[in-house]
Amino acid sequence: MELSEIKAMKVVELKKELESRGLPKPGTKAVLVDRLFQDMELSEIKEMKVVELKKELESRGLPKSGTKAVLVERLFQAIQGKAEENKTS
Repeated sequence: MELSEIKAMKVVELKKELESRGLPKPGTKAVLVDRLFQDMELSEIKEMKVVELKKELESRGLPKSGTKAVLVERLFQAIQGKAEENKTS
């Protein structure tokens, strides 16, 4: 599942997908998208195109320079950090 597909999902669809994965369902759409995206395997993130990675990093206010490997790691770390943030708030 691509990030663009996750972002295009309605809240009801996001909650259904989260439920099927045994993940918590409360939160705003942005939180639900992050939670579902965070649950994706690193390999799925690696399948994203560089353009998609840069767009997602830019939307999070993060640097978008570097090799694909650097972009993948940066995005994955940002998602992991956001997930930890959501757990504590």
